[in-house]
Amino acid sequence: MKTSVNLSCFLRKFGEFEHEFSQPGLEALFKFLINDEIKRGVEIDLDVPSLCHQYAELEYTEIAEDYEIELSGIIDNDIASVRNYLEEHTVVVADLGVAFIYAVEC
Repeated sequence: MKTSVNLSCFLRKFGEFEHEFSQPGLEALFKFLINDEIKRGVEIDLDVPSLCHQYAELEYTEIAEDYEIELSGIIDNDIASVRNYLEEHTVVVADLGVAFIYAVEC
């Protein structure tokens, strides 16, 4: 990031805004963004409102409803179906068990 930001600073900045991310979700997003900077060789600005529009953290049932993914009622299969859908259509930042962090805009 253009201004060096550690996890603590990242969490503090997100605390200044209303957002839908869990603590583990924010930690996963931070790691993803740092790794993405390294991989692409491009520093990003820490713009919390923009990040909140670019990424989402939702439970698999909410994602299935939003994207009209048919669920079978078998939790493990349903989570796998949602994950497969996200992997085909966007970037999965993190799998948090029953929730995913993913790029809303690709």
